[in-house]
Amino acid sequence: IDFDALTTVVNFSIFPKPDGSFDLTSNGITASQTAQLVKAAHAHGKQVLLGVGGAWTHDGFAVWMKPGKRADFVQLLIKQLKAGNYDGLDIDMEPVEDADAKDFVPFIEDLRAALDALQPGLLLTAAVGWRQAVFAPVKKHFDRIGIMTYDMSGTWPGWET
Repeated sequence: IDFDALTTVVNFSIFPKPDGSFDLTSNGITASQTAQLVKAAHAHGKQVLLGVGGAWTHDGFAVWMKPGKRADFVQLLIKQLKAGNYDGLDIDMEPVEDADAKDFVPFIEDLRAALDALQPGLLLTAAVGWRQAVFAPVKKHFDRIGIMTYDMSGTWPGWET
């Protein structure tokens, strides 16, 4: 990895699953791989975030963000962050609908509070679509929000940049 060309690396990704479980390994994230990546990145002064989610993970997030499971979700993410010696988390719930705001907003508020309680300065970033109703209420809790503009163009029906 040419770390000189990077500011941050996202170790992508772990998945909340709709059955209420969590997939921590299908993207090849292992303790050994994580340790090697974090050690190399830190040696070059770069931060490493743990990616959470990705394409078609909405239904898993929807289950985990509910009030009865939200605290467990936050604690699982904190546990994974600590185990990997990560510098923060990158949240990538896809797709996002305006109706998700009712659970997403308190989830992000709780997650930010847990990160700050663990260690001030831990990063919270997001890869997002253009759902203002979901992200505007929590933008102050994120260190960086990246817009997935590729979702706004292409041959998909009704989608225009």
